Amino acid sequence: ENIEELVSYCTLNKNEFTGGPAKIISAINAIDKGEYNKGMEHLQSSIDDCRERHRYGILPAIELALGNLFLEIAKGDQKASAAAIFKNIGFVIKHAIVAGKRASEHFNAAIHYADQVNAIGLKGQAYYGLGILNKIKRKYEIAGEYFEKSIDIFQETGAYSYLDQAENELGNLPQKTYA
Repeated sequence: ENIEELVSYCTLNKNEFTGGPAKIISAINAIDKGEYNKGMEHLQSSIDDCRERHRYGILPAIELALGNLFLEIAKGDQKASAAAIFKNIGFVIKHAIVAGKRASEHFNAAIHYADQVNAIGLKGQAYYGLGILNKIKRKYEIAGEYFEKSIDIFQETGAYSYLDQAENELGNLPQKTYA
């Protein structure tokens, strides 16, 4: 509730410095509460605002959040409650068919913007997301390449919890078979 009040206040008073991050937090909070449409609208609005104002620093994080949302839809997220799915049935139906494609687009956009602002850790997380996406598509060789890229970044940045996850995913991929 308080974050919504902050977003309203910042919008009304044209406070862009606090309003932008507040809108992003509000979006993630809405998605977390199962209000997918509201969260998506806030995130897309934030992307548009950042692009319009040439503020690229936050774009990798927003694109990563959207990539992860669509990845969960593509995976058939088991954590989503029946109530959340029912509440968002239109959203789920609308996006389920293209969720993998949308996840890929957002992860690649996160990588693009991360390169522009040197957000190496977010780039590693986007590569990891692409690895998971290709794993669920059973494109194991491509998944492995993305996991390796994410591992290199996580080692470089000392992101050890992410490193452990990526190494585990890479290690659990089916081994190559040769004829």
